[in-house]
Order: sequence, then C-alpha cells, then structure tokens
Amino acid sequence: MKLRVQPSKTKPVAKAPERERLDRYGTVSQWDLEVSMHAADGRFFEVRSGGPTLIARGEFTEPVSGVSAFELMLIRSAVLDMSARCLGFFMRAKPVLDGSIYLTQEEFSALKQFAAADHNLYVGMTFQKPRYGSAEIYAARFSTVPAM
Repeated sequence: MKLRVQPSKTKPVAKAPERERLDRYGTVSQWDLEVSMHAADGRFFEVRSGGPTLIARGEFTEPVSGVSAFELMLIRSAVLDMSARCLGFFMRAKPVLDGSIYLTQEEFSALKQFAAADHNLYVGMTFQKPRYGSAEIYAARFSTVPAM
C-alpha cells in the first residue's frame, strides 16, 4: 500500500533582507532622572513595578535620515535576557531619534554617576537603519573620551 504525500498548502515565506546597520557617534548634552511606579492592576501589571530611568539627550555628528538629535531612556531592569539580540529599540525617528536601552544594575549605576557629575559624555551606537520609525539597537558605548 502506497501512501500519498499531500503537497503543503502553505507557501514558503521569503525571509526579509537584513536591514543596514549604522554606526553613529555623538555627545550627550543633557541628563534627566525620572522615577516611575505602576500599581498592580491585574491587567497590564501583575505586580507593582517601577524604578528609576535616566534620560540622555544629545546630537549625533552624522544625521540618520536627516535627524541628528536623540533622546534615550536608559532603563534599569531587574531581569534581563542576556541572550537577547538587541539592547533596546528606537521607537520613533522624527523629530528626534527616540529610543530606550535596558541596563543591568551595574551599567545603570555607572551612567547615573556620570550624570550626577555632569560630565560631558560621548556616545557611540550601532543600530538598524530605521524603518517606519523603528530600529533595534545592537550596541552602545558611553565614554568621557570621544569615539574615533
């Protein structure tokens, strides 16, 4: 008895081409600190959550699609997936590159010290070329020395 193999009814999905990766360097010109809290409401937040967030504002030396200003929310996260493929995201590309990066406690503490000392801080980042305003952030470096 021969078994018939039915052809698959689903067509193979073409994999989207990988987006171009951009390297940009710039300067953080303003720091803000924000503390947020969320009550456990049973719908969006199962348990009370919140914590401090640093906000870094500045300019890249080379624009991305005509935009050089950035605003980064640097969020301390108690639980990080260390195997995640990105550090954070840009959620909007205009009028500023608006993004968030999730940090360990150690990383957050170091940046908080820079912000409190009001140091000029330089930033270097690698991220996807934004598409419809969003992009994954792959690498970030904050330093008191300008990047080459």
